[in-house]
Amino acid sequence: MKKIAIIILLTTSLKILSQTTVFEDDFETNQNSTFTTSGQIGTSSWYVNRSGDDWGARIYGGKLELTNDATSNNNNNGWVFSYVNTNNFGGSFNTILNQNSQRINYIFNLRQSRTDPAGFGATNSYGVAFIIGADVDNNLRTTGKGYAIVLGQSGSPDPIRFVKFSNGLQSASNLIVATVSGLDDVGNKYLSLALSYEPSENKWTFYGRNDGQSSFGNPADGNLTSLGSVVDNEHTGVSLNYLGAYWQGSVAANQTAYFDNVKVVLGNIQLPVELKNFNFKIAKKDIILTWETAVEVNNYGFEIERKYNGIDDRDVYEWKTIGFIKGNGNSNTPRSYFYIDKNLSLGYYYYRLKQIDNDGKYNYSEVLKAKIDVKPEKLDLANYPNPFNPNTKIYFELPEDGITVLKIYDILGNEVRTLVNEFKNAGTYEINFDGNNLSAGVYFNVLRAGDKTIVKKMQLIK
Repeated sequence: MKKIAIIILLTTSLKILSQTTVFEDDFETNQNSTFTTSGQIGTSSWYVNRSGDDWGARIYGGKLELTNDATSNNNNNGWVFSYVNTNNFGGSFNTILNQNSQRINYIFNLRQSRTDPAGFGATNSYGVAFIIGADVDNNLRTTGKGYAIVLGQSGSPDPIRFVKFSNGLQSASNLIVATVSGLDDVGNKYLSLALSYEPSENKWTFYGRNDGQSSFGNPADGNLTSLGSVVDNEHTGVSLNYLGAYWQGSVAANQTAYFDNVKVVLGNIQLPVELKNFNFKIAKKDIILTWETAVEVNNYGFEIERKYNGIDDRDVYEWKTIGFIKGNGNSNTPRSYFYIDKNLSLGYYYYRLKQIDNDGKYNYSEVLKAKIDVKPEKLDLANYPNPFNPNTKIYFELPEDGITVLKIYDILGNEVRTLVNEFKNAGTYEINFDGNNLSAGVYFNVLRAGDKTIVKKMQLIK
């Protein structure tokens, strides 16, 4: 049986926050290798409704499996919904979600076999959903209201989404759409997912992880990425009596959806660091990064990574770690952070945060793009790398418009190459210098702009 660890949060005193598992199924008890096409699946808590002669569900091989190939009948357009009745949940769970006194956490695995499922708009389109709560147990494509995590839509990309619906899944409207890499275009990957609902605020927060091509990870291990939050109460005052797995599609053979490790927990559980409001401000030649966390669990800290794409915004450079900000470990109160990247050259900068847990696991934030376009205050010249073999980039800054000359000389004063000899506007520039045909040794960059000259030494090694 897969368990969720109770976490300890530090406030003014040390205490264990309450937590109640009201429903749990890891599907380790096989019911039958035969698919159920109507009614109860074996002796489990799960039931089946369907439309289409060959649709069904089974609990087998450690998973809940939904298929369009349940029998020897011809495949038909249709759907299957395997569900549990939420009135049977334990503890103090209330099917009217906003009547619960504690946070509700929905945790599960999901995968479907299509590389690009088309969604829920047409009867022959493939789409998969985990129904968080619905007021009906039948024909969820066109009837019923509630909330769901869905995969499948027309066009591309195809992100995992949190939606609400008022006339079945065909009418679903997005509440949270994943933009994190690996979850913004899922295809047939294995996913670990979690959704929390805070009744006092009507706030939903969505978490996820792409587990890859081969198997499910543990969705309750706390190592998921926050995909966003939203406030919505459209259906939280309605009795949502059914939770379950939904799969619809057409006649292609053996099209299957899989679910595992379904758990519903009341209270505070181990969820990842919830990062929000990652922004930047520009102050002359400095970029000030700011971010906040709503919740922190096991948070060691944040590495700040930067990629400089030059003044032409060419995506040919690598990410580099430029700093580290220590986290607050465990916290259930908002925390604020900042980092200042100082004295930058002109051009385009990209930033991301690498949030690291105490056990070494990590997640990346979204990427921010910023541009420094303040005119330089003085004539400047540099190259990187230095020493180099055989290529280096020469950077120079011009505080004023004018004729600009950049030449390379050897140690004896002989001119080796002219790199620039033309009118240039004030700004920052970079030029690639190839020393492949030169001998190893010391060379000099000489930059002339107006009545000013600057000289810098560089070394070619071979």
